[in-house]
Amino acid sequence: MLDVIVEIILDIVLEGALEAAGSRKVPMPIRIILAGMILLLMLTVVALVFWAGAIRQSVILVLIAAAMLIGLAYLCFAKVRQFKRKC
Repeated sequence: MLDVIVEIILDIVLEGALEAAGSRKVPMPIRIILAGMILLLMLTVVALVFWAGAIRQSVILVLIAAAMLIGLAYLCFAKVRQFKRKC
């Protein structure tokens, strides 16, 4: 029961943060902070998968974590490049 409540709260918070980070109505410093929080959460998930792979000595989990990190880096690079083109 508690895990469902936490999941719903995190879903609401993350959806709000994602929409606010992409909205022009929100001031730039707030958008940067929200984007940083989302990035930190994603890096935490990658670190958790990597840690689980290291503890269990699973090469597959370590490779999944590496792929997630590469994908996250590409996504960040693409978003920054898209932002620079708009300015």
